[in-house]
Amino acid sequence: MTTLSLIIDWYGPFDDTPSAIAAAKENGVGEALYAITGKLAHKKTDRMQYVGISNNLKVRFYNHPKIDSVERGIKFWVGQVKSHAIPGRKSAKHPTRHSRAVDLAEYGIAYLLQLPLNQKKKKSQPKESFVLLSRWFKVDFETRHKQRAHDDWPDFIEYDPDFAVLQWFGTPGHRIRLSKKEIKELADE
Repeated sequence: MTTLSLIIDWYGPFDDTPSAIAAAKENGVGEALYAITGKLAHKKTDRMQYVGISNNLKVRFYNHPKIDSVERGIKFWVGQVKSHAIPGRKSAKHPTRHSRAVDLAEYGIAYLLQLPLNQKKKKSQPKESFVLLSRWFKVDFETRHKQRAHDDWPDFIEYDPDFAVLQWFGTPGHRIRLSKKEIKELADE
C-alpha cells in the first residue's frame, strides 16, 4: 500500500465568507479545502466543526447547508495542498471532480477528528494511508501563525488502516496514538 504525503497550507481565520472568497481569488486558489470553526447551538465549546473541498469557494459558501449550523464565533479557513500532485490519471470510477490528495485530506481530517457536521465522512475510515502536515498562515497568505489554527486541530496526522498518530506541536504539545481497533470504533461514535 502506498502512503501519500500531504502538506496543507491553511490561511485564516476569516470572519466571513466574502473575505475568505476574495482572499482565495486574489491569491489564485483553485481546488481548495476549507474548514469552519465556531460553536454549535447549545454548545459551549468553540471547535472545528466541518472540513470540505471545493473547486469554487464562492459557489460552495453561498450554497452551503452547514454554515448556518455554526451559531456563534464562526471562522473560516482556506487550505491548499502544497505537496506534489499524485501522478497518473484519475480513476474513471472516482465520481468526484477533486484530486485524490484533496479528497484524502478532507476524509482523513473529518474521520479522525470526528467533526460534528461531517456526517458522511465520519461513518467509515479512509482506505488509503497518508501523512498530513498542516502549516498555518494569516489572511495575507504570507505571514505564518506562531501556533496552530485551533487547539483541537492537529499539526500532523499519520494514518494507516492499522494505526494513526495525531500530533500537536509546540506548547502545550501532545500526541494521540490510535490502534486499529480504536480507529474502527471512531465510526461507531
